[in-house]
Formats: sequence, structure tokens, C-alpha cells
Amino acid sequence: MQIQIGDGTTWTDLAPSGGGLDIIGEVTRVAARGNEDVTEQVTLSATTASTNAETAIAALQSWFELARRRQSDLSVAPIYVRQKNYNDSVWWRAEIKDGYAASETSTRQSMGGMSRFSAAWTREAKLYSESESTLANAVVAYNTYAGGNSNIVALGQFTAAVYSPLRLRLTNNNAASLATIYAGLYRARSAITAATLGAATTLEAESGTVIAGTGTSTGSGTASGGNYRAFSWSGTTETELIKWSLAAASLAYLGGRSWRVFARVTAAPGNVTRLRAKLKYGTLTVSQSELVPVSGSALLEIGAIAVPPYEAGGASYSALDLTIAALGTGTNTLNLDAIHLLPVDGYRVYSAPGGYLANTEILHDDPNSHVVHAIATAAVRTTFAALGAPLLVGASDYASLMLLMVDSTGAAGIGLNVTASAYSAPRRRSAI
Repeated sequence: MQIQIGDGTTWTDLAPSGGGLDIIGEVTRVAARGNEDVTEQVTLSATTASTNAETAIAALQSWFELARRRQSDLSVAPIYVRQKNYNDSVWWRAEIKDGYAASETSTRQSMGGMSRFSAAWTREAKLYSESESTLANAVVAYNTYAGGNSNIVALGQFTAAVYSPLRLRLTNNNAASLATIYAGLYRARSAITAATLGAATTLEAESGTVIAGTGTSTGSGTASGGNYRAFSWSGTTETELIKWSLAAASLAYLGGRSWRVFARVTAAPGNVTRLRAKLKYGTLTVSQSELVPVSGSALLEIGAIAVPPYEAGGASYSALDLTIAALGTGTNTLNLDAIHLLPVDGYRVYSAPGGYLANTEILHDDPNSHVVHAIATAAVRTTFAALGAPLLVGASDYASLMLLMVDSTGAAGIGLNVTASAYSAPRRRSAI
């Protein structure tokens, strides 16, 4: 077995490959349970005249000190230990959390001119391959699922034994700079039909049933689906405005999950202070979000709802309605274009406080290296932040990436688009 420690570019050999160090005996390993960290300890020997115990210890201690520092500085890549069997072509690496190298009386000996000493490190339990799989290559994703455009990027089936972080590259194709990108990862045990997922997660206002207010369907070339509903009503109490009856095919995709709800509007709401999403069975409210304050964006995040499993005990749910309610202060108006849903389990938001993703710039999200940054023509800007856990694929799931975006003016035009590429490296828990 070969073992190296390094930062992904520079490596120190701990096993025979011309590095002057050799492992004596087996690697002692404290096995991990679940996601717990693993501690490994080795006894090493310095095998060449140019490499002695003191210089080797100093080099390893430098790596371990960097590893400790980079645990609290996520703007730089971590330190790794990587391992490979001699008959393998692929390295498997894991992030080092801490470590030490020491010359001790019990372990440092002179044996045939070789200096012996010990080293140990604590690493992540899961090793991941340095050979990535490309799940999507330069797929254009738009800001809605309508009119022949799609906000869904099919990733296919990823057959790794355990879940692995998704590495994303999103290129801004718009003249306008992007302020926020919302990403949702939909995972399923069977193949995903994009058209069915799109119909379930983009609900056009003109296809809904008006409950209160005028709710006039108005044509617009800039609206998702070509129309929006112009609501007008009076009152200061919470009012249910519109509902969509969720079809069986949609519930088969939505059921058993929680969803973040986004309301796309074509103009700033008039006197509307809060919005809420509800899931109803007749008059019974099954699930609802909080009454969320209205912001100045054209894409309003209005909380999350939980959809019960579509089938339970062989019986299918039916007549479930998604309803939008509003709270106003008097004479109220709301130009509602569409409702978008993104999965809560697999949700990540990219934003740049004080900055934006300009035209042709690339947002690069690499969770394995703790990197979220913008790649411009002349520089890399580490001004971006990611809210939410890394998106995970694997365990033989099928997956689709779903995207929504807002530009630097707060607009969320249906023509906004990015070119998306997605990659993942297989991971495994077992030690080599």
C-alpha cells in the first residue's frame, strides 16, 4: 500500500516510491462508526541518507499544523491523506483533521542505518476517489420549467456505495449579473422523468383555480408559461387566493418530502405584507409554511411545506391542493406568475454578499476542498458563500439538479440561464 500526505498538489510519501520513507508493519487503525472520524497510526523508517527522522518529523508536523489551521479556514483547501494499493490505478483520499509525528524512545531505533519514528493522524471516515465521474457536462438551465425551457439538469444514476458531495460549475450566460442562485437536488430510487418533475414543481398561476379576488389571467411574453394572474382584493385578514389540485403523477414525485416554496411575481405586491403556502385536503390543512414577509425580489421564498407519502398501506392520497394565501393591509394587489418548488433535503443557496456573478464568470462549488468561489477571466474571487449542506449523490440513486436564480436588480426573468456542469467522486467507508 502507498500512502501520501499533502494539499492536493504537493505530496509527502510515507510508503516506498522514492520518497525516503517506508512504513514498517501494518497501519494501526481505529475503525469508525457511521460518519465518525478515523485515527490511523504508523511506524516509519527513514531509508535514505538524505532523509532522517528529524527532517521527516518536521515535514509531517508542518502538514499536520496546516491541517489544524485549515479546519477553521474554509477558504483554502484542506490537507489530505491518500492511499492506493500497488495494483490499483486510482488514489483514495480523505481530509486530515489533526495529526502528529514524534520521535519516541519506544519507537525510534537505529536498525541497519534506518531511523524509526511514529506518526498518527485523524481523518474523515469516508475515503473518496480522486477519479471523478462527470454527471452533467455543459447543460443550459433556465429560470423556469415552461415554454420549452427547463430549470432541471438530469444527473442520471450515481452508483457509489455511499453518498458523495456534488461539485458544481455554473457559468453565468446573462448580460445581467446574478446575485443569488438556488439549487435543489432531487433524488429517487427509480429513473426521473424531467417533464413529470417539471410539471410537479412549476405551477403556473393561469392553471390554478382562483379562490378569492379578481385573479385575472393576463398574457405576457415575460411571464412563465406566457401568462400571470393579476389579483386584487380588499381586507386585512389572511386570504386564500389560489389553489392547484395536485395530480397523482405529481404526488408520486412530491410525496414523502418537504419542499421550499417560491412565488414568482411580475411586479412588486401592493399592500401585501406576507405570503403563506398551504397543503390542504378539502378544508383540512395538512401542512403550511409560516406567514413570510414579502421582500423586494421577483422570486419570493415563502417557507416550506411537507407533503405526506403519496401511498400509504396501499391507498393513494387524492384531492390534495397547494394553496397560496396572502395578508394585506387594505386594497391589495398581487401579480402572481408561478409557484416553484425545490426539495428541502438537498438544498443549497449561493450568494455573494457585496458582489455578484458577472457575465461569463463561473461559480465553482467544490465541497471536498471547502471551495465556493467565482472564476473570472483574470482572477478567482472567494467572495461567494454557500448556505446549506453540500448536495449529495450516490447509493445508486437517480438525481436531478433544479435551479432558480435572481439577478443583481432583484429581477428573476424566465430567460436567466446558466451552463451547469456537475461532477462527483465515489466515496467508501472501508479502509484500504
